[in-house]
Amino acid sequence: MKLNYRYGSIIGKKSMRNEDFILTSEIMDRFGIYNQKIDKRGLLFVLCDGIGGYNSGHIASKKCAEELTQRFYESDEKIEDYKKWFSDELTKINDILIELGEITDDFDKKGTTIVSLVIKKDLAFVVNIGDSRLYINYDDRFVQITEDRTKVWELFKSGRIRKNDLIRFPEKNIITQAVGIDKDIEINFYKIDLLEKYNILMFRDGLTDVVIDTDLKIVFLQTLDLEEIVDNLHSLALRNRSNDDISLIIVTNYLK
Repeated sequence: MKLNYRYGSIIGKKSMRNEDFILTSEIMDRFGIYNQKIDKRGLLFVLCDGIGGYNSGHIASKKCAEELTQRFYESDEKIEDYKKWFSDELTKINDILIELGEITDDFDKKGTTIVSLVIKKDLAFVVNIGDSRLYINYDDRFVQITEDRTKVWELFKSGRIRKNDLIRFPEKNIITQAVGIDKDIEINFYKIDLLEKYNILMFRDGLTDVVIDTDLKIVFLQTLDLEEIVDNLHSLALRNRSNDDISLIIVTNYLK
């Protein structure tokens, strides 16, 4: 599986610490165990955004990403149904975070959003909870795959506002689902047949709070250099006065 990827995360102007956590199988693989299972299970990418309004969002994001990656590669059980597997495992991780909040007074209510991607040959399996997103870029097409779990996204889906208006709403950061907050969670799951050439962009709301889809697409049309795309996306968010942490992952099968 020949894939290239780059990732980056910068702390927001209003943040005391970076609440985000990015993890791939290669970052996590300290003993060469995961690489042996990539062909069988697929290549996993995880981006978590610790909820800044709650204590210890950075702990929640790290714990969620590490637990999911370990569970994905360390089990020998064959995954027949990726949607069921992700739903079951994220429910267990949700319970772990809730329990941590209950037994640790200093870190009550740990929460995080998540967007996760598995690429297995010509298929992609995508999961998100909260408002962290995934887009796919094919040539001049730039398509959002995931749906946000937020109050304003519900307004957009009902046709009451346009998508470009999402970034103008004061309530845009009010999420309706997260890992580690409520007992019951429901994942968004997507199975995608990948085309011959693709770029995949995963990111959190530090970017989408201030940048519309058209401007994201333009960044990918301006250069074929992965590092430059990451830098340009960070710069674009900062120019548009993002105050939040800005984290992203780009996965491609043709860019360098």
